[in-house]
This record gives sequence, structure tokens and C-alpha cells, in this order.
Amino acid sequence: MHPCSDKVRQLFGNLPRTKEGRFLWREAASRLQERLSVMAVDVDRLIDVGCGQGPDLLWLRKRFPQSQVIGVDGAFPPVRQASRNNRVTEAAWLCGNAETMLFQPETFDLVWSNMMLHWAEDIGAVLSNWHQMLRQEGLLLFSCLGYGSLHELYHAFERLDGYGHVMTFPDCQQLGEALVQSGFPSPVLEREWISLTYQDINVLLRDIRALGGNPLADRRQGLMGKGTFAQLVQNLEALRDEAGQITLRFEIILGHAFKENLPKKETDAGQERPIGFYR
Repeated sequence: MHPCSDKVRQLFGNLPRTKEGRFLWREAASRLQERLSVMAVDVDRLIDVGCGQGPDLLWLRKRFPQSQVIGVDGAFPPVRQASRNNRVTEAAWLCGNAETMLFQPETFDLVWSNMMLHWAEDIGAVLSNWHQMLRQEGLLLFSCLGYGSLHELYHAFERLDGYGHVMTFPDCQQLGEALVQSGFPSPVLEREWISLTYQDINVLLRDIRALGGNPLADRRQGLMGKGTFAQLVQNLEALRDEAGQITLRFEIILGHAFKENLPKKETDAGQERPIGFYR
């Protein structure tokens, strides 16, 4: 089931709640930075979609000191905090929906998005929007959680009750096909894994809430009952290894694609296009 955009905005608008989960976003950002640092690209204007409080724009500003930078986030509190901190000089900060935000076509040389895409209700609409925003030969660089993420947690919640608890994240192959359909003829996607280990179940659940929590439309509206929570704890306890630790695995998809001005015959519907994968 897809996340509810209003709930996602509410979750990430609670800055104290998400503070403990930012370590995973920073790790994904560092891997994007490694890839961009070896690319020869000219950037006059760039946008960070899902910028939060702007940590990635600090690095991007240093990487492209002469560029105009714009930070956009769907939640207003982090954008407001970023503008007040003013850590990135001469940046523009906007609050907007990645699926519907409007810019003039071919406005940006670089669209950067770290760990935002999987929260979108309509990923195809976001990708099409990004393609339209990019100039010819412009670069899209993004990360998101992939389908293999949090399977352990999903099984712990499975059949617990009739509510949705854990998101289904985009599949790498399907994401590649969506990129092609959005106009990026040769996207490159890489899958990497990050494992987190826990001794304390309460810390595990705290981190899950900090990483975004449950934005599903069919989520439970009230508190979980004592009996149901006890069953969840029992299910999580069953995941402990010989060392007594519970491991949660996150599949991180790192993608980049250039907007290419291809002949019409290569972009007709039904024409096969190459997708590059590194696994």
C-alpha cells in the first residue's frame, strides 16, 4: 500500500521525533556524494527535493559554489528551520509536493533527492516531474529505500491485526522501468545494504518511528492494545540471533540518470531501452 502524503508531512514535520533517525539519511547521502564527486558535470542551478533542514545543500553548495541552490520539502517545519538557520547562503527554501510542484521546464542542471522518493504516493509522477525540470544533459541523482527493506519488521507485524504497519518499498527493477517511462533512457541503479542491530526492542521501535513511522492509509488510528503489543514483542524476540541481537536490514537504492535528447524513434512507446544495474 502507498503512503498517505498528508501523514508523511505530519510525521516529518515533527522534528524532535525524527531526530534519532537522521543517521540513516546521512549514510545514504554520503554514498550519493561519493558518486557525484567523480562525475564531471556543470551545474548552474540545482534543486534538493526532500531537503529537510538542508544538510545536503551544505555539501552541494561547496561542490558547486557558483550555482543557484533551491531546497524543497513537503513538510513546512524543517524548511522553516533551514531558512532560519541560514546555513546555506543565497539558498531559496520552498515547501511543496514533489508530485505536483511547478517549475519552468528545463530549469535545473541537477536534481538531487536523498531518501525521499519512497514516501511518494505516485513515484511515476515524481519522476516525470523531475524529468521536465531538468535541462538537456541534466543529471538526476537520488536514493531511496528498496523492496528488501524491513522484511523482518513486516513479518513481526504480519497477521498481528487487520491494520497496515509496514510500507512496501519500490522494487529496483520496477523503479528502473518507471525511470525509462518518465523519459530517462539509460538509468543506472545500484543496490546496497545497511544492517542495524538491536538489543533493546524499545530502541528498535523508537528508531522505526524516527525513520518515518507508519504513514499508511490503513494504519491503526488509536493505540495498540496491551495484548497485541505483547504479541508484537514476542514476534520480535523470535528474531534474536545467537548473540541475542535483532537485525533490521535496509535496502538502499542509489540511482542516477541523465536527461538525453534522443531521436523520436528511440522514445516511441514500446521501444526497449537499456537500464543499467549494479547489484
